[in-house]
Amino acid sequence: MKIRAWLEKLALFVYKKWRLAGVLAVIVLMAGFGAYYSFLPREGFPPVQFPITIVNGVYFVDSPEQVDKDITQPVSAALADVEGVSEVQSSAVGNAFSLFVSFEQSVVPEKGTEAVRSSLESINLPESAQLSLTTLDASAFLGEFDLLLSVYSASEVSYSDLQAQATRVSAVFAADERIDQAAVIPVIEEVVDPTANETIARQTAFNQVGVPAGEALAFNNAITIGINGSDSLDVLDLSKAVREIEAKIAADADFSEVKTTIGADYAPSVNTQINSLQGNLFTGVLAVALISWLLITWRASIITGVFMVSVMLVSMLVLLAVGYSLNTITLFALVLALGLFVDDATIVVEAIVAGGKKGDKLQKAIGDAVKKVGAASIAGTLTTVLVFLPLVFVSGILGEFIRLMPVTVIIALLVSLVLSITLIPLMARLLLSRAPAKPSAKALFEQKLARGLAGIPRLLKTKPMTGRLVGVAMVVMSIGFFMASGSVASRVEFNIFPPSDDSDQIGVNLSFAPGTTLKEAEAVALEANEVISSVVGSDATKAIYAGFSGSANERGADLILNLTPFTERDRKSPEIITQLEQQLEVELEGAATARVIQLDAGPPSEDFPFKVQVLSEDKAEAFQLAREIETFLIGREIERENGSSTVVNSTRITGQGAVNRVDGKRYLQVEAGFAAEDVSALVSAAQADVEERFPPEVLSENIELGFDFGQESESAESFAALGVVFPVAILAILLLLGLQFRSFIQPVLIILAIPFSLLGVFTALLLSDNPLSFFSSIGMIGLIGIAVNNTILLTDYANQERNKGKDAVDAISAALEQRFRPLVATTLTTIVALLPLALNDPFWQPLAVTIMGGLLSSTFLVVFSFAYYYLAAEWLRSKSKLVWLRVRKRA
Repeated sequence: MKIRAWLEKLALFVYKKWRLAGVLAVIVLMAGFGAYYSFLPREGFPPVQFPITIVNGVYFVDSPEQVDKDITQPVSAALADVEGVSEVQSSAVGNAFSLFVSFEQSVVPEKGTEAVRSSLESINLPESAQLSLTTLDASAFLGEFDLLLSVYSASEVSYSDLQAQATRVSAVFAADERIDQAAVIPVIEEVVDPTANETIARQTAFNQVGVPAGEALAFNNAITIGINGSDSLDVLDLSKAVREIEAKIAADADFSEVKTTIGADYAPSVNTQINSLQGNLFTGVLAVALISWLLITWRASIITGVFMVSVMLVSMLVLLAVGYSLNTITLFALVLALGLFVDDATIVVEAIVAGGKKGDKLQKAIGDAVKKVGAASIAGTLTTVLVFLPLVFVSGILGEFIRLMPVTVIIALLVSLVLSITLIPLMARLLLSRAPAKPSAKALFEQKLARGLAGIPRLLKTKPMTGRLVGVAMVVMSIGFFMASGSVASRVEFNIFPPSDDSDQIGVNLSFAPGTTLKEAEAVALEANEVISSVVGSDATKAIYAGFSGSANERGADLILNLTPFTERDRKSPEIITQLEQQLEVELEGAATARVIQLDAGPPSEDFPFKVQVLSEDKAEAFQLAREIETFLIGREIERENGSSTVVNSTRITGQGAVNRVDGKRYLQVEAGFAAEDVSALVSAAQADVEERFPPEVLSENIELGFDFGQESESAESFAALGVVFPVAILAILLLLGLQFRSFIQPVLIILAIPFSLLGVFTALLLSDNPLSFFSSIGMIGLIGIAVNNTILLTDYANQERNKGKDAVDAISAALEQRFRPLVATTLTTIVALLPLALNDPFWQPLAVTIMGGLLSSTFLVVFSFAYYYLAAEWLRSKSKLVWLRVRKRA
């Protein structure tokens, strides 16, 4: 009661001091507007530094075995003793090497890199070996840069001359106070020739950039300059500054032979995301306003629309205050929050309008509304907050990556709660001051429908036998929904990060045949460029080599291909990928293998997600076993847990032209791909098959198998943490509701909304052809908080009626009658707020359809079945009280 009274006082204070409240509201909203448009820094993905240090280097001896013996083995042995190191992976090729040093999660990346540096200084390595250290930052290009600039020439210019020109260009950038760093990424390096013991200039990599030329791409040799802006620049400011400096260079006669183009830049994607946020917000506001107008009043629709915009602006202000940026993750969270905080506005506005329709004066209607639904609104918001809170503590790389999302959602939810108690009474004072009009035909229909639904549980009093039969039927129906959800769920595929339906970026990976020289690799890349240009044509806007993974060399090359926005082209990216793969396979047969992938917001998909390591110092023995495993896998039928199956349609053995080690153990790797996309379920099933066929007892004592699926393993570990989130979130909700309702039974009753929603969740995923994934799981977590709002509202209202002396049947019937409209209104407004996400961007669809489908299922069962569970809970409560009174009496 104290909470209800306090909320009523706060709402009426705003109502009475409306001029002061209005001024404060305008100031805060203007500040939020300024935060959004001027002060919040823009980023792509937020900087997430993994506890991984990369050691790269060159050692020109033309022998992988010699590089391994002289460099990677002693370095690996020394680094294994560094405190906090969890794993060391190394790879040695003819003239180069790389080591990936993984630290425990608690290690600060920079300190880990310094520890590696200190360890390397204590090792006696050949003088001709050259090493470089990098702290991995997955959000940066080449692990360390905000933007990549390509310097090229349309005429044939040697790499030496081009690199000299790039050095001059970098000096111009470095001289600008807005640029913190402009580093040339060389393809010609000064190295020590061990045979002649002298320093020579040697090409160690190649680089190209593709720019539009009519209906195709024209590829040119290029040198990349990695650029970092000053701390005062965000992504958009940096992109603007670079373009201004580019224009200055283009106008300078000293650079007449030089051409520059931004090869990799987060600014376009950030602009797209911001436009998407604005578009979805605008569409969502209109849709919610329409629903509010249809179900409540047109004035209520204005209040709801202004409320949604206000929550967004104030949330932006809070993000600025806590030091966050506007980036891919926070934008994603804010768009998600659109569908979550609509409830707060709808519940309060509807209660005020309902009071006015009863003839109450506006001040009394506002006070009574906040007193009646305010506590339930707080409980509903806090349950959603508690659902997202455990996500803050998800471990691993994925947990580090997504942490901003739950924090941003929680900020938006708390802002929404505060504004629903303050801003809505203020706007009601301004827009709902007129006396209620005569009930419309629509309102009379709603009242009749609500009374009809409320009359169903009343049958228990008016027609007991019929009422009992109806009650049993409703409970059986809800149980049937729950059982059916299991059957539907078994037909939904499982894939932690499935590719979306379309994307504006494609990645092309070229792996050259063992023994390929640098010049030969460059020639093969030129053939690949011709294929890419002819297949993709005008659908491409730019292509750049070495955008993420480092320099292109004799081992392999990575190319990032930017496409025109998916809204402006006829072909979807999967279609382009298929055509490109087929053509590259024909043109590059024997010279290289080409892997074409779709680049989404999540980790890139893999053609060979299953990986088994054959560990042995005996290369011949390891290769023999690797061939046996490859033969066993190719064409094998892999059965999923639900009984369905697919086949292994591709295999390969990697590492034959190099010496690869993990924690000092040499290995070859057998990789496999499947004729299906739900790889998360298939890799585990394939591992079980391999372990059954090749148990330790049939292997020689000098050989063993290891299973590390790379990104899939990382994702699986982090996804498993979500399995902990659900029970933790439900337990937290039970504790909160136990305190709120001072009951053991009613919290369990309230969370029935969760199993009520399952059939809708899995049916929506199945019909929309979306697998159970990380993003659909986030949707399910958000759904928990939204769905229980409905049962909280009904239970809280019924309890208030019970406190007035009504019996359980009349109390829950009154709750259904009075709360029917807000219950339907909140469900429909949430669905329409999320609808633009499901329709406008393939990336949002799994999350949106999860919430939408779950809400439809849950709301249906809450309306028709929940009353009987409430009555059963009340019967148990009354019986337990009687037992307790008898025990106390006997004592």
